[in-house]
Amino acid sequence: ELTELMKYVGDPPSLSNVPESYWNNGGKKLRQAIQPILESVFIEQAASVARSVNLTIDWMLVNEQAVNWASEYAGKLITKITETNRKLVNEYVQRYYRDSWTIDDLVDKLSVMFSKERARIIAITETTNAATQSELSTINYLEGQYNLRYDGYWLTANDDRVCDYCGPRHDKLIDDGEYPPAHVNCRCEVRFELH
Repeated sequence: ELTELMKYVGDPPSLSNVPESYWNNGGKKLRQAIQPILESVFIEQAASVARSVNLTIDWMLVNEQAVNWASEYAGKLITKITETNRKLVNEYVQRYYRDSWTIDDLVDKLSVMFSKERARIIAITETTNAATQSELSTINYLEGQYNLRYDGYWLTANDDRVCDYCGPRHDKLIDDGEYPPAHVNCRCEVRFELH
């Protein structure tokens, strides 16, 4: 991706050289990679919740919800990632001129945007989000179908890597409507208990 971008940006670099199709096609590739993973995590978490409560679930409905949520959310996520990339590329190209960078300096800065580490961060954050959304969807279904009420409790990994935001929420009732992930690389989850 970085090699393709650098071909368009040129030397001297200009963001205006990058065609709109570059941003659109990158988003399509990313969406094709991410959407099936989000669907899979959604369905697996719904199955986990269903096993824990030992109630019958309409799996056609769960599958439909998984596809609909993953499709809509992946589109929003890709748009956000693409817009962030575009802003960063623009900023780095401006700094190329302002700070007298070389092309190699520009490539070094841009390589951070397209690293395996960034992909890993997105994967952790978004699979956490898919799991939480599936659980919420399944709990909402169970509450409506069986006239039940569940309370959600925020669970951290409870280790030294837990952040200052999530740490105080550990094992506390979620009463503000905010669920994990709270930030990128958030490893938190929700425990639901019948009220």
